[in-house]
Amino acid sequence: MIRPRRRRACARLRLVRAQGALGRLLGLLCRARAPGPHSALLLSPCWAVHTVGMRYSIDVAFIDQNGRVLRLARNLRPGRYAVCVRAAAVLEMAVNTDDTPLRYRRRLHI
Repeated sequence: MIRPRRRRACARLRLVRAQGALGRLLGLLCRARAPGPHSALLLSPCWAVHTVGMRYSIDVAFIDQNGRVLRLARNLRPGRYAVCVRAAAVLEMAVNTDDTPLRYRRRLHI
């Protein structure tokens, strides 16, 4: 008996690329609130983030050059740091208490 393949629901993220060195340095710092539930800020090249001066927590995904999720730092509170030396890019997104869209993904297609 051949079982039919189950198709996974593919949650899409709206990515906004940080422009220039200053944009990468500031990230979400200048925003009054985190981006929407299906939006993320793409910082590339980047391998470390901080939340010093922020007023809200964020979820952070570290991505390698092939699009693989190397590390997922969930609920990174204000005043904290997160580092992944092998990462080529970072996604900063709003904290999703139910489940972050990247939790079960191993690879991103941008």
